[in-house]
Amino acid sequence: MILSRIIATLCALAATPAVAQGTAAPAAELAPAMPLGAMLQSLFALLVVLGVIVGAVWLLKRTQRLQGASNEVLRNVAAVAVGPKERVVVVEVGDTWLVLGVAPGQVRSLYSLPRQNLPARGINAPKFSDWLTRARGGDERA
Repeated sequence: MILSRIIATLCALAATPAVAQGTAAPAAELAPAMPLGAMLQSLFALLVVLGVIVGAVWLLKRTQRLQGASNEVLRNVAAVAVGPKERVVVVEVGDTWLVLGVAPGQVRSLYSLPRQNLPARGINAPKFSDWLTRARGGDERA
């Protein structure tokens, strides 16, 4: 039903008479008044097309994320930005860590080392509530 409305709108727009070159026509003939229903129909068709585009992008991102989650051979260990578009990335391939320099259009191997154990995160890290209390001056301990 939506597709038939879109086609009807496009046919109606294509069927409007064109003004021949060199002939003078009153301003009312040059810009025919578009009924409110046709404008709403065109707006609805535009919103449907934009919705389809947004839905396709969301679906593409979702399927790529699911494919990356099941990758057991290659794993991203760490990454740090060293410039606006440059990064240093540590990638685990089997039992080897590769340190890679990544820039727009190029990836270079910087170093290779055997797999290591990562330190547990957050063991000695203070809680945010403790930090906030100290920052407000409520507790003087370090």
